[in-house]
Amino acid sequence: MSIGVRWLGCTTEEGMSAPGIARRLGCGVTTVYARLDAAGVPRRPTAGAGSRRPSVDALRVLYLVEERPVRAIADKFGVTPQAVYGWL
Repeated sequence: MSIGVRWLGCTTEEGMSAPGIARRLGCGVTTVYARLDAAGVPRRPTAGAGSRRPSVDALRVLYLVEERPVRAIADKFGVTPQAVYGWL
């Protein structure tokens, strides 16, 4: 798959996240980060570890009570499904 570096840079300037770009292109987040790094596109600063993490009670309701898929929970909090699995 050929991902245009110029397109990636423009997309990140518009505020799209790497996971969002990956979903849009149908590739992995790792691929997006590798292309951005290779092109010298700077990464945005992170909000800090755990800053988007919901409470244990909120996760319990979403995952166990409402039976939402991990992907839906990840989208709700702007993180990857891997992050949600780590929270669970």
